[in-house]
Amino acid sequence: MNCLIIFKSLTFAQSALQTLKRSGIGGSIIKPPVSLGQGSCSHGVQVREIDLGRARKALSSMSMSILGVYQQLPQGRYREILT
Repeated sequence: MNCLIIFKSLTFAQSALQTLKRSGIGGSIIKPPVSLGQGSCSHGVQVREIDLGRARKALSSMSMSILGVYQQLPQGRYREILT
C-alpha cells in the first residue's frame, strides 16, 4: 500500500521529494483529494508504506510542517495516520 504525506504547497512537496530521493526513498508528487488537503495549494508526496518510517525520519530535518500523513486503503480511500 501507499502513504501520502501532505504539504501546504507544491514547492514544499518538491523539496520534500528531493530530500527523500537523497535518502534513497522513491516517491511521487500528487494532488491530494480535496477532503485531505488544507487549501487548494496543498500537494502530497506518495511513498510506499514500507518506506514511511524512513521517510518521516528524513523529513524531520526539514523546517516545513507536514499537514497530514495518510494511508491509502484498497478501496481508494484514505485513513489518517497519527503522527
